[in-house]
Amino acid sequence: MLQLCNKFYQDADMQEIYYKIEYGKFRYSLKSFHCSEDEQKLDKLLGLLSYISQLYQMGIIRKKELEMLRYEFQTVYEYEDIKAYFNTLDKWFQSRMITHMKFQSFREVGKMLTV
Repeated sequence: MLQLCNKFYQDADMQEIYYKIEYGKFRYSLKSFHCSEDEQKLDKLLGLLSYISQLYQMGIIRKKELEMLRYEFQTVYEYEDIKAYFNTLDKWFQSRMITHMKFQSFREVGKMLTV
């Protein structure tokens, strides 16, 4: 878990997009977000959080270890513009008849951590 935390804290792209979210400066816009640098950075961040979530769901990481990033999970999971991005992704996947949701593990663990 320490290695995964270090990956998060040492990656400039993930830190940049995370701080935009944390300080309320990230805005999701259907017109300008897709194919932008922010999309790439956000997908990288959500990908790492999803990977950590999958490890938790598999029992490789315990909830106590997950607590190391609880604040970060909650910050991202509860952010309204992230929810709007997820809604767009869900519609995109549904239109292609793909049954799983993108970043599904993160959404499940994020919900669990914020209850």
